[in-house]
Amino acid sequence: MEARVVQDLTLEPGDEVLEIGTGSGYLTALLAALGAVVTSVEINPRLAAMARQNLDRAGRSEVTLAVGDGTNPSPSTICP
Repeated sequence: MEARVVQDLTLEPGDEVLEIGTGSGYLTALLAALGAVVTSVEINPRLAAMARQNLDRAGRSEVTLAVGDGTNPSPSTICP
């Protein structure tokens, strides 16, 4: 499902994406693999930490991952 969504977006390298709800980081990694500049916000710190590990393992350490409420324009903490 996620791969289909990414196909339909027709992203180009350098496009900026704000993802609300990082979850495992799978969709985040797909977006970054297409060259998008991805900022993702996850409200659950434990999920954010897991996603950061998954993204690093996938070679997507360039993704900006924030912990906070996606309805708040200023996420509280950026995960290293």
